[in-house]
Amino acid sequence: MTTVLEVADLSVVFDTAGGPVEAVREVSFEIAAGETVALVGESGSGKSTTASAVNRLLADNARITAGRVLFDGVDLVGADERTLRGVRGAGIGLVPQDPMSNLNPMMRVGEQIAEALEVHDLPSGPGRVVELLELVGIPDAPARARQYPHEFSGGMRQRVLIAMGLACRPRLVIADEPTSALDVTVQRRVLDELDRLTGTTGSAVLLITHDLALAAERADRVLVMQRGRVVESGTATDILSRPEHPYSQTLLAAVPGLADPLERGPVPGGPPLLELRGVRKTYPLRRPTEDGRQTVTAVDDVSLTIPRGATVAVVGESGSGKTTTANLVLGLEAPDAGEVLFDGVPRGTRRRELVAFRRRVQPVFQNPYASLDPRYPVGRSIAEPLQVHRVGTAAERRARVHELLEQVALPGAVAERYPHELSGGQRQRVAIARALALRPELVVLDEAVSALDVVVQKQILDLLADLQRELGLSYLFISHDLAVVRLISDVVHVMRRGQVVESGPPERLFAEPAHEYTRELLAAIPRPAA
Repeated sequence: MTTVLEVADLSVVFDTAGGPVEAVREVSFEIAAGETVALVGESGSGKSTTASAVNRLLADNARITAGRVLFDGVDLVGADERTLRGVRGAGIGLVPQDPMSNLNPMMRVGEQIAEALEVHDLPSGPGRVVELLELVGIPDAPARARQYPHEFSGGMRQRVLIAMGLACRPRLVIADEPTSALDVTVQRRVLDELDRLTGTTGSAVLLITHDLALAAERADRVLVMQRGRVVESGTATDILSRPEHPYSQTLLAAVPGLADPLERGPVPGGPPLLELRGVRKTYPLRRPTEDGRQTVTAVDDVSLTIPRGATVAVVGESGSGKTTTANLVLGLEAPDAGEVLFDGVPRGTRRRELVAFRRRVQPVFQNPYASLDPRYPVGRSIAEPLQVHRVGTAAERRARVHELLEQVALPGAVAERYPHELSGGQRQRVAIARALALRPELVVLDEAVSALDVVVQKQILDLLADLQRELGLSYLFISHDLAVVRLISDVVHVMRRGQVVESGPPERLFAEPAHEYTRELLAAIPRPAA
């Protein structure tokens, strides 16, 4: 087979205030036409830096110090900007991870997809844009093409990035964590499309992922990276079933599975802490749909109960209503119908009542990059809820910040650092510390571990379990990762199109799902043959 990409002895250094940091060290690999190669490893292992070096999209303080990157025989390390502009998009398609940082909030989604085509003088009419949106599973594509990124869910924004990356039918697709924000059914659809692309056009795929099961199911070969080096490589089957390097073994041990034993006790009893009773939430559309609808129903007659000290999970596809349900619980949205009860009393709607409620209920969001103010030191971000609610003196707040950092297993010195100086896992620990600042009774975790690599994810899940035991916390856990949900939940609610279609304890629901949709979700989970 023809070699599309050859990376030879690639090294990348970041120039920092503390001196040069070698992020990639003598990395070598090849990708042939029609082949998928996966780079796996935890956050900071050098996966994304390697991918960025391939098409010369490194940060300003990064430089390639050694090695070659041959794309179709052309060395991109020494290529001029004109050559690189011709290669990016048309020759090498990029699907980045963070849609909010990579989509222009001022442009309609369809215009952004069309722009990716126009740059390379390819057909960019509405028909082609709609075709690409439908390709990645976005419903009502003609109407959606006229909307802005903020009108899409996180998973749907990620699908837009995938459509843009595939738009020019490139020879090589670099997919950097392309499905970490997607539910399993959309993930399968998107990866099936990548497979179809490689099969019909001979395109190659460089898949960057922290999901070893996904890599093993989808990749022909897997390269395991640690601290900038490739420590093990081989076929997907070999890496999954016979890992030789201790680091590969550590990664595999951290992956939650549907066959892992369940060790949770009975669901805590007593009066519920929070109840949703028949809540409904609709939103107006800017334009009617093709069938004349002027509103969309995000949550439709949903009822659920969260006992004290319990973990209740809500799972479902992107757009199923999970996050809207979380917002209704948090009081960030008001239901059109139904009621929300907290501690047996209907939640008030006046400002003073909501302020009192929010001292007892706190969120942890999916993206630790976006949920922390980059201008503030970490300590100020953690102390902010205490200041807003006028809790304690300045000295008491400083002491509380250090206490919280200790609770989430971070050193006190982190309080003086800024978010960009921390890893993704450390930032998520900071977000958890901030959520605990006011000593809440309920924490709403909206995809709080979906963007983390498996090692850090396990650390955060263990931390959440320890905090629940220590502080008696209740959790509402919103997720599309069914293996994680199975391990940590007392009760699971499956949502589809705004409705709860099935509920039950994980040991029953995952072993004997009653609803066809639940069976579809379970069937879509990557299950590579060991």
